Amino acid sequence: MTVYTCPACNELFHKNYLSGTFPGGKEKEDIDCPSCGHTVATEMTSAVLGTKALTADEKTAYLASATKSRT
Repeated sequence: MTVYTCPACNELFHKNYLSGTFPGGKEKEDIDCPSCGHTVATEMTSAVLGTKALTADEKTAYLASATKSRT
C-alpha cells in the first residue's frame, strides 16, 4: 500500500481502485486528499481512483515502519 501525506493538512491516506482497468482509455486521474481535497499526485490509469484516510491502527503501523527504516 502506498501511503500519501497531504502537504496542505498532513493527513495520511492511501488510494484504492474503484473500478477495474480496461485496455485503451488511460487518463490522468487526480489523487486527492480525502480530508481537504488537495491534489497530492496524479496517475495515468484507465481505472477510477478513490482515496481513504488511514485508520488509527494503520497510522501507527505506518509510522512505526517508517521509523524502523530510518535506523
